[in-house]
Amino acid sequence: MSAQGEQAVVWGLVFVYCAAMVWFGLRVNRWIRSGSDFLVAGRDVSWVLQGLGLSSIVVAGTTLATQGAIGYLSGMSAHWWVTGWCVAVAVGALAFAGFYRRTGAYTLSEWLGAYYGERVRLAASLALAIGCYFSPLANILGGGVVLSGLTGMPTDWAVIMIGGIVATYLFCSGLWGALVTDLVQWILCVVAFLIIIPAYALLGSHPGMWQRLPSSFWALGSAPALPWFQWTLPSVLGMFWLMFSIATGGFYWPRACSSRTVNETRKAWLLAVVISLPFGFVGGLAGMYLRAAGVELAVPDQAIGVFLQQIPVLARALAVVGILAATMSTVEAGVHAGSMVLVRDLGRHFGGGVAKQISAARWITLVYTLAATAGAMGFNHLIPVLGSAMAVALLAGFLTSLIPPLLGTMMWRGSSKEGAFLGVIIATATTFHTMFLSDIWRRYHPVFTGFIVSAVVFVLVSLLVRVSGPWWRERRQVAP
Repeated sequence: MSAQGEQAVVWGLVFVYCAAMVWFGLRVNRWIRSGSDFLVAGRDVSWVLQGLGLSSIVVAGTTLATQGAIGYLSGMSAHWWVTGWCVAVAVGALAFAGFYRRTGAYTLSEWLGAYYGERVRLAASLALAIGCYFSPLANILGGGVVLSGLTGMPTDWAVIMIGGIVATYLFCSGLWGALVTDLVQWILCVVAFLIIIPAYALLGSHPGMWQRLPSSFWALGSAPALPWFQWTLPSVLGMFWLMFSIATGGFYWPRACSSRTVNETRKAWLLAVVISLPFGFVGGLAGMYLRAAGVELAVPDQAIGVFLQQIPVLARALAVVGILAATMSTVEAGVHAGSMVLVRDLGRHFGGGVAKQISAARWITLVYTLAATAGAMGFNHLIPVLGSAMAVALLAGFLTSLIPPLLGTMMWRGSSKEGAFLGVIIATATTFHTMFLSDIWRRYHPVFTGFIVSAVVFVLVSLLVRVSGPWWRERRQVAP
């Protein structure tokens, strides 16, 4: 088949997939009869559907780009990008997931506001909305980079295509649309990554080729020895904290509160862990194959895309669709979490009844998705290598500032609203300064700076309030 014919097959299948996603969004729109339906799927999501949805989130555009790059440069230690997530979500299933559902709150900031007051709700909403913004940005960019390496399409155009399709079906159907499309996308991810990549990595190689790799490339327990990547993966513990901050910092809260019961929430998270583990060893394998074959890559993020260029056209077309599916499933999660914060916390006084609330939620979701798409294009030009991983660092850094006050609501009766407010504000500002106004991020990841600052301020102020009494807090006006 000619090169033009192969391109026609690939883009034909892509068109079918994109049309199917939009069709799903339009069909599922019939289920939307209230704001609850649009935002939390009427709290009627089964544990199997939610578990598959969570699993499809981790097989993301960022995951594909980053795992391929680490596999090419450092080997099988790339698996920590997924296995770190699995450990964090397993801990979250036992310690947090049930609590999320039990509160009844739609968002983490809504819960913190109920516990600490409106000032904390506003501060937490700001941190959460900013942090979640970097999730769809990172994954739209990651998917666009991989797709560009596979098809030769300019990265900006790939980014626009991914962002536009997600914006369309989320605008129509909200969380129900994300969950239904997640099911389809998870099946495609299994075909594309658990079958196609391992099969062609083994069939297209010979034993002598793999022996060219340094022995360190096969080590599972080590962290990548990449000087320019230390801010994201300084250690296995750092990888765990990166994913822990995402899983417990409010990013998955909307998914948890859409479950039918507390018990189903826990089961869904544990199911996601079990079915996600195999994906940890796929992206790195593709990068290692290219390194063993002697392929020179100027942009390591494109490793999986370049690998898939070498396989038969039908398998390549399925892989392209799998890349789109993996990217879109995670973009949905970030858009949904961030737009829900804007709807519920920063703009909840719409009035006008259910119809107007749904309309506002739709338009906020659309604008949030398009803003993330524009941000992905900007990062592509400002940070041409591993821009998606930088965005994940920002996501985790902002969300980490919310973990201490969350833990305070769960375990510490002495926690104070003043400590929660100052902790979130100072940690958010510190994360912003670390990543945008200095080069500290080259030595210290925002996860650590944000968490340490927030925890110290939160604990010290809470203790000070308990010791000093109410003299320095806001005084209530007493009528004469």
